[in-house]
Amino acid sequence: IIPSSPAERCGQLAVGDHLVAVNGISILNLSHSEIVNIIKESGLRVTLKISPPDGEMGLLNHQM
Repeated sequence: IIPSSPAERCGQLAVGDHLVAVNGISILNLSHSEIVNIIKESGLRVTLKISPPDGEMGLLNHQM
């Protein structure tokens, strides 16, 4: 998560968190534009799988 980005400003993510999946789709080998398209195509609800800086995996549901 990048400082001052919309993801940080939502208040549910922190700088240093790592996005690893969107709606159950691994994004580890996708380009930034491919990831953005998946999120845009999600509609009103998106499920993000987040890995915090300490490496412990977690799930976060964020309604857009």
